[in-house]
Amino acid sequence: MNLNKINYSPYILYEYLFLSKANVLRENKNKIDVYRWVNKIRNESYVGSSTNITKRLRKYYCVNYLESIIIIYNSLIYKALLNYGGALILTW
Repeated sequence: MNLNKINYSPYILYEYLFLSKANVLRENKNKIDVYRWVNKIRNESYVGSSTNITKRLRKYYCVNYLESIIIIYNSLIYKALLNYGGALILTW
């Protein structure tokens, strides 16, 4: 199934993710959620979930963490964040 062709309306959207880091972390503190990254350049989606979304998002904002963990886990989300970080939209 191609997720990009599904009519999807997010209830939270962060388009300028790196400019709004403090808001993203504050607004999602202590939440359990499923989220979707959308790559505006490649028109691809990456879906993830976490029982502690703040902890997960902090890791996504840390380039050193992403560069070290990508060696162990061949994660598409990690690769996209490193290669297209500014072109990704985060939605819930």
